Amino acid sequence: MAKFIPKEKQNLFGFGKPSEDTDVVLVVEERKLHVNKAILSSASPVFSKMFHGEFREKSKEEIPLPSKSCRDFLAFLLCLYPNTLDDVTYENIEVILPLAQEYLVKSLMKKCDVFLLGILRQSKYETVSNKELVRITFLADKFNLVDTLKKAVEMAASRPNIQLKKEPGFAEISDKTKVEILSRRCDLVETPGLVVSEDMLALVNLILPKNACCQHSEMHTGYCTVPGCSMSFLSSKFFRHADNLLKHKSEVEHFLKTFTNN
Repeated sequence: MAKFIPKEKQNLFGFGKPSEDTDVVLVVEERKLHVNKAILSSASPVFSKMFHGEFREKSKEEIPLPSKSCRDFLAFLLCLYPNTLDDVTYENIEVILPLAQEYLVKSLMKKCDVFLLGILRQSKYETVSNKELVRITFLADKFNLVDTLKKAVEMAASRPNIQLKKEPGFAEISDKTKVEILSRRCDLVETPGLVVSEDMLALVNLILPKNACCQHSEMHTGYCTVPGCSMSFLSSKFFRHADNLLKHKSEVEHFLKTFTNN
């Protein structure tokens, strides 16, 4: 249960007493929360059906919401109501997300997605720990936060899997997302290797056969000594592929550094 709204302050947020703007009461843990039907209906199709559809709650002045935490529901309302619009934070997001999903509040789900994505994007300036990355990946996976999940998978793929598996919550990530992480990781591993292999193979193919010959010599056992000859060690082909290998060297070093530093 979230502890960001102290019990003694729960009636100080405008929901503990009726006003000219309230027209229905939600009963949560025996506490009466006075709310406005129009506000909740405009944000949530679930509330809209509850208040205006063919449900028995439609005519009730008090509607019980069993199995709900009053603290959690208050945090949800404070993020939802236009006169408060509390920010989504690390302290409240895990109680906001389940309620936003249950009541189909798309605007609040998007707000959570933007918040978590912002944390991952800040990783350019502040390192996101493995523990934090696993937590965000789990939330994005469970609540289908598309943008955050895409970024989280990308970042998780560059971390050693053996380290991520040690973090609490990793086992709760869906198998589908774990496969996506491993697939992305394979791509990261294979790409530098394949590129280097292509240029290495090109260099090997430039090695002269045992009885090679060119216009400058009927037969020689090594490279031609005439500059510009295609069989010269100084040929442009040889240097082009060698230069490519040097470029790939820095790419591979960067790739290895990324993996080993996390």
